[in-house]
Amino acid sequence: MFVIYGRKAFRKDLGYTHKVYHCPNCNNNKQYLVMRNRKFFTLYWIPIIPYSSKYYVTCPVCGAGYEVKKADALGSMQPEQVVVEAQPNTTYLNGTPYDSNNSNFN
Repeated sequence: MFVIYGRKAFRKDLGYTHKVYHCPNCNNNKQYLVMRNRKFFTLYWIPIIPYSSKYYVTCPVCGAGYEVKKADALGSMQPEQVVVEAQPNTTYLNGTPYDSNNSNFN
């Protein structure tokens, strides 16, 4: 009986950053692509146990990439939060206050 084991890496694209960065390799200004690279121990070509996880940001034009920490990678993807305070007794239509007295929807 043979036991076949090994290791394999899987890459997952997590999305783009919300800020635009300058790539020193190709001199383009673009949003970087955030990726996660996970390595697994495999048994009969089936990934069983993850043992390593690294995060990268890469330029979508030339593919130059840089390793970053997990918190930095996921933090750069979060949109800036906008605080909206609701006013009492106000009706909202599609996220904006709606005044039924001055309506342009007649």
